[in-house]
Amino acid sequence: MLTPNARGNYHFLRGGAAFSGAVIADEGYALTHVTFLKPLAVLEGFEFIAQYLQFQNRPTQAVCAIELRSPRQLTMKDFAEFNNGTYLPALQKHDLLIDGAGPMTRSNLAVEINPPATQVIYAFSYTAPAAEKPAVRDFVLSGAADMKGSEIVRAGETSDEAMREKAMYVMDELQERLDVLNVKWDDCSAFNVYTVYNIFPFLREVFLERMGRAQMEGVRWFFTRAPIVGLEFEADARRTLHEIVIP
Repeated sequence: MLTPNARGNYHFLRGGAAFSGAVIADEGYALTHVTFLKPLAVLEGFEFIAQYLQFQNRPTQAVCAIELRSPRQLTMKDFAEFNNGTYLPALQKHDLLIDGAGPMTRSNLAVEINPPATQVIYAFSYTAPAAEKPAVRDFVLSGAADMKGSEIVRAGETSDEAMREKAMYVMDELQERLDVLNVKWDDCSAFNVYTVYNIFPFLREVFLERMGRAQMEGVRWFFTRAPIVGLEFEADARRTLHEIVIP
């Protein structure tokens, strides 16, 4: 069941306290995806987003997706401390919470090579009035990792077989979110994979054959790790037809 964010002009699939499982633009609105070539520290990043959206004549609540990058994987304790001590207070400061929880989607990946010195915002998405009624509403799926409930899928294993099973679980999780939004893989404009392990042994079987038309957009493979120690695979997808890069 989707929850409305009337001020932001999107609906979201409730997730945890810090982020949602998916968002979809309301009728008459589209999503713009913005990437920082020079990512900003989290608090600085939210200040920039607020000012940027003001310049675009959009409320701060229009931000609907946040993509983070971190220096390293975190323990569950450290991950909770980041959410409760840094991330949620930033959302509260900018009046972005709904019923005490973050409605935006999120990914939070640990960069393997040349990592940032601190947690940074790498990209974000926001809603804006659509120039014309889109055939399919824009959406973003939050990052899904190889954790089923409280258990890691094939914990401690990174063989091709284990990674295939992890990837299949994540794809099933993303499929469930697509179904809730009433959209399809065909509708995606970007599909992102996050892992430091080889995906080629199952690239065609697990990803491309399932993605339908969207496989023509390719698979973006980020050489990163999932945010929590022990997790080895994460993926997300989106439909954002407007893409901006900030140098």
